Amino acid sequence: MIHKTFFDIPIVNYSFGLIVIREKGISLRILIVKKPDAKTLGITSYCKNGHHVLLFDFDGNSLEEVFFQMKTIQKYYNLPDIYLFENDTERSFHAICLAKMPLFKAIEIISQTTADKSFKKAPLRYPLRRWVLRVEKKGKRKKPKFLLKLKGNNNKYKQSNPHRLFLQMNYGIKISKKGFDNEKELDLFEYYTANRTE
Repeated sequence: MIHKTFFDIPIVNYSFGLIVIREKGISLRILIVKKPDAKTLGITSYCKNGHHVLLFDFDGNSLEEVFFQMKTIQKYYNLPDIYLFENDTERSFHAICLAKMPLFKAIEIISQTTADKSFKKAPLRYPLRRWVLRVEKKGKRKKPKFLLKLKGNNNKYKQSNPHRLFLQMNYGIKISKKGFDNEKELDLFEYYTANRTE
């Protein structure tokens, strides 16, 4: 019989975990992780009608790789404009498409990319059932910088007006109102995350 015991012992800015497994002896595993200490703000994919916009978080990809993937899914799924952002760490990008769709359609599309694996699965693991993309600074890291817009087809999907207004007000991106819903409320998420650059 295996018996697992987990102790969480907070030590300053780190969490120290101890797992003891007993089966004809003792095995000991120690896990030390940095506690989330950097407060930041993110937009979520959630829209008021229960649909989602497409958010992507790429780590370890070149701009050319991200550009190619976004153009490929944009053409295949007949998506409207996609907005690309660069983070202040090497090979780190965000992408946002304002098309509204059911959760499992959004999961299908995001899964076709090399976006961060944990990010892709977030709606399936967490009760809020949405993606969150950082849009403000995090510790010493700057907020993501707008790079470019990939022109797409604006007719197939209704688009999220609250997300459009957010991009206009916070990044100065001019986006036509054509094809957008009339909603005004945006789901923002303030959270703590580990600041890996300190």
